Amino acid sequence: MRISTNVLSMNARQSLYENETRMNVAMEHLATGKKLNHASDNPANITIVTRMHARASGMRVTIRNNEDAISMLRTAEAALQTVINILQRMRDLAVQSANGTNSNANRDLLNKELRLVWFHKQIKFRKWFLNYYNRKNSSSFFGTIPYKIKGKYI
Repeated sequence: MRISTNVLSMNARQSLYENETRMNVAMEHLATGKKLNHASDNPANITIVTRMHARASGMRVTIRNNEDAISMLRTAEAALQTVINILQRMRDLAVQSANGTNSNANRDLLNKELRLVWFHKQIKFRKWFLNYYNRKNSSSFFGTIPYKIKGKYI
């Protein structure tokens, strides 16, 4: 009895299987838009890509931290501007009160307004300070490592 195989058919089937595998890899690359989907695609470059992803993630965190710092500085600047405006008003009242043409009644009214402005300033400053102090103690922003940009701490 003689057993024979169809070698041509087996070779064609193997070629079809290899082409289908390559086509599936190419379709996966097209679908994801990535050249490297698995470590087996290019083992040498996968470490470079992984390192780049880690660095990009770190940069996103740094950007978010910088935005938080800018926001906090803007808040502090606004609070200080309010204090400056109040102090300027107090100075204006003091200069106006020192004018020799004011009567005692006018000076008393200016003095009352000055005390109200002073009281208002103290309340605003206390609110701002408590808010700042609470944010400082409850936030991870303070007490962290300083920012490092281009190898220099700022």
